[in-house]
Amino acid sequence: MSAQSATKPVPNTTRPKLRVLHSTNQSSRAVQRAVQDGRLGLVGHAGLAPTRVGGSPTRASLQRALRLGVHALEVDLCASADYSLVLHHDTRLPVGLPVRSLTLAQLRRVEPALLTLDDAAEIVGDRTHLILDVKTRAAAGPVSDWFCRRGATPNAVVCSGRLDVLRYLARATPAAALWQTFPDIGERPYEGVLRVLSSVAAHRGRHALQLVGDLWDVLARVSANPAQAATQIIGLPWRRRMPLLLERGRDEFAARGVALHHALVTPDLCSVAHELDMTVVAWTVNSPTVARQAAACGVDLITTDDVAGIRRALGARRVRSAQVITAHSGDPRVSGSRAAPARRSGSRRASRGARA
Repeated sequence: MSAQSATKPVPNTTRPKLRVLHSTNQSSRAVQRAVQDGRLGLVGHAGLAPTRVGGSPTRASLQRALRLGVHALEVDLCASADYSLVLHHDTRLPVGLPVRSLTLAQLRRVEPALLTLDDAAEIVGDRTHLILDVKTRAAAGPVSDWFCRRGATPNAVVCSGRLDVLRYLARATPAAALWQTFPDIGERPYEGVLRVLSSVAAHRGRHALQLVGDLWDVLARVSANPAQAATQIIGLPWRRRMPLLLERGRDEFAARGVALHHALVTPDLCSVAHELDMTVVAWTVNSPTVARQAAACGVDLITTDDVAGIRRALGARRVRSAQVITAHSGDPRVSGSRAAPARRSGSRRASRGARA
């Protein structure tokens, strides 16, 4: 054996990078394993109509998504003045009026192709799942009524960044699977600024120092990729607190999944979520590199505007997910392989308290 081969490897003492802790080759192998195991699914973002004014999908865009073979379709819900649930990404119309200020008939005079949730459910049928992103508190009641009207097993789950919506639905519709969205930056730009600042202020002691270190790492890369650095800065206040926030959502309103901006995704976070028996969704991923990184971290679903492109980037002709979206009948939340880790979550919290 040569002297060079006998030399012990020097431990890596550098602080982990903010994003993903994998090389390209490691990411590729991890993605291939996820694809082969059938654990990775693709979600069509905003009904695959993000470029339309207001982000309002049409029948054509939903049917196109079905032809692409998405595992789920994410649609954004707002409530009209007469409590109809309409598919609209923005809470305001292009003319500036809030969606909630007009009835369905009035909205369709402005946007003739506007769809309701019932329209989307009819188009999709049982060909894929619907992920209902509830944008406003006014839509929470109509969403609860929709689940009650559709029976115990609608082919849909609810996600929202609004805690008031999730708490209401947990009480009013216990059978509905709820996913929490991070970060929640509100409906208006000023709300986003305030929530980022309040989340920063929640850091104390060691976590505050870690936040400063993370911010320094990101600022060092601003010149190389300003857009990517900006999204990371927005997500920074939530990164260190995410494990605690996941457990809080699980305990408070029985969250069965978490929808994360891709800048928040890490291997450790995915591991914690899976121990809590929660589905992990990364949004909105349109970069092949970011898709491979998110998949290597262990996410279950990737939300994208470019289904075909991301599927090619992940190296699989058909990327699919095996039962990661819960059936609403009975108690199961995700695939059976997650049941054992979920039972260990209590002991994990106990051991963490003992260490503290």
